[in-house]
Parts: sequence; structure tokens; C-alpha cells
Amino acid sequence: MLRWAPYLNFRGNARKAMEHYQSIFGGELILNTADDLGIELPAQRRNQVMHAQLTTSAGIVLLASDIHAEDTDQQSSGNLHSIMVYGDEAETTQVWERLTENGTITVPLARSAWGDFFGATVDEYGVTWLVNSR
Repeated sequence: MLRWAPYLNFRGNARKAMEHYQSIFGGELILNTADDLGIELPAQRRNQVMHAQLTTSAGIVLLASDIHAEDTDQQSSGNLHSIMVYGDEAETTQVWERLTENGTITVPLARSAWGDFFGATVDEYGVTWLVNSR
């Protein structure tokens, strides 16, 4: 069976972001730096995250890494990202409150035209989250 997972790129704060997401969604977080993997990089990049994987108890996987300033801009057509979170109203309200801390709400969480509760926010790490419940 094929599986897929979003892979997020951060500019030096992947560890902090992934630890934040673990505090919201729970699960097991694995973080690997260049030093952990035996990869030789300049000193300023050795402790950046080369690969992170958060696996929740529901089997949802979120992947991430740090990219460095010299990397090209990742925000090109087809490479834009947002993450949709589904759940019941109580679950999504709790997640919403945590994701919007220090972020920017772009669509307030409210009853939508299609009948679901829906909201959108850009979190403090620049990731767009779409939250939906019936």
C-alpha cells in the first residue's frame, strides 16, 4: 500500500517547529542532524535538522528538515503547501488554539458556507494549516 507524508522545509528552526507539532499532535519524534548521520557540513550547519519524522498514534506522518540560506526559494508553483487537519469539533478547536498561538489567522474558525467548522492560519513557523470539522 502506498503512503505519503508532507515534507516541510525550514530555515534553521525545524527542531523547534517539529517539537511544537509534537506537543500539539503527540506521537514519536525522530530528529537527525548532520553530526548524527556522520555527514560533514560547515560548523554552522552541523546541528541543523537533516531529517525529522513525527509519527502520531493515528499513523499520520509529518516530515521536515532545515534548508540553508543559499538554497533556492522553495515557494514555486506546485511547491506551495498547506496541511489540512480533520477531526471532531472539540479536537479541532483544541488544535486550532495551539496552531494559532503566535501565528496569523487568515480565516477565523467558524461555521462555513458548506456547513463544516473551518479555519485557516499561518503558524509561527510559516506553515499554513487548514482546520476542518463537521
